[in-house]
Amino acid sequence: MTRFLGKAVLITGAGSGLGKAVAERFGAEGARVACLDVLAQSAEATAADVRSKGGEAFAVCVDVSNEASVSAGVRAVLEWSGGLLDVLVNVAGIGLPASTLTVTLEEWNRIIAINLTGTFLMSRNCLPALVERKGSIVNVASVAGLRGNAYQAAYSASKAGVVMLTKSLALEFAASGVRINCVCPGGIATPFVDAYRERLAGGSIDVDVFTKRTWSPLGKPLADVSEIGAVIAFVASGEASFMTGSAVVVDGGNTA
Repeated sequence: MTRFLGKAVLITGAGSGLGKAVAERFGAEGARVACLDVLAQSAEATAADVRSKGGEAFAVCVDVSNEASVSAGVRAVLEWSGGLLDVLVNVAGIGLPASTLTVTLEEWNRIIAINLTGTFLMSRNCLPALVERKGSIVNVASVAGLRGNAYQAAYSASKAGVVMLTKSLALEFAASGVRINCVCPGGIATPFVDAYRERLAGGSIDVDVFTKRTWSPLGKPLADVSEIGAVIAFVASGEASFMTGSAVVVDGGNTA
């Protein structure tokens, strides 16, 4: 498919996991891909991978929780793309399970800063260019932002915020021709989930309470990154032209 041929797409958290898969998907569909990540080497590795498969890609080191870093990163992308931007995909995010009685304020603030404030900062800095192209934003939220989740108070609060930020911006910018949606995955097989497993092994939380939220009637608890990437690409494409303000659940039927 070449749904994004000639279009400029910016992806945060592109250095690994879902962000990397999304960058590769858009590159394969003809997009010029800007790969943003807090780890410069990881961003460049993803960009190099896209280029090795015939795509065009650019890497930028950006801390999405830092306003100056976001502003400089978006400027660099727009200089590279000739001022054009058609799609923003906000993937960057963090989170670890923890008891609310032991989580520190620093940990709470960091999760909110990256997951929610980072999505806001990226959107605000990219929207002027997206308005010019009547583009699209796809935010990665989570089913954790749609229901309660034990031992994930900060993460769930941040992702619920992403869902409401998505809906609010969608209404604000609908008349400008910019579609803004979010995708809410369940568990995904990524390094992010591996970090969760490490924390679970520490024995500080009730594993049964935590893991029952990963059940899927499809018979597998975790999605492959390519499955989520395909949904993100669809939502960003012109095929989803009547979608805005949507929270698309992709969780194998876990919340059915």
